[in-house]
Amino acid sequence: MILRRTRRDAIRELLAADPVRSQKDLRAALLKLGFRTSQPVLSRDLRALGVAKSGGQYQFVAEERVTPLGALRPLLRGVGRRHSW
Repeated sequence: MILRRTRRDAIRELLAADPVRSQKDLRAALLKLGFRTSQPVLSRDLRALGVAKSGGQYQFVAEERVTPLGALRPLLRGVGRRHSW
């Protein structure tokens, strides 16, 4: 848990300091700081931190980008009768 927290702190600092255009570049920057991580772990970290690629670089997104399932209920015919959201 401590490693994850410190790695995510490092990701925050890297993204705040300079534009990052790819996960490969971000992984290389993390490695220079002593963090060895795989691409799947990095993707999970970015998602958990609320980071998305926009305008060709990774940025923190201010609002929720996933539509809550309950908001989709009017679009799903018959599904709402079988499930309670």
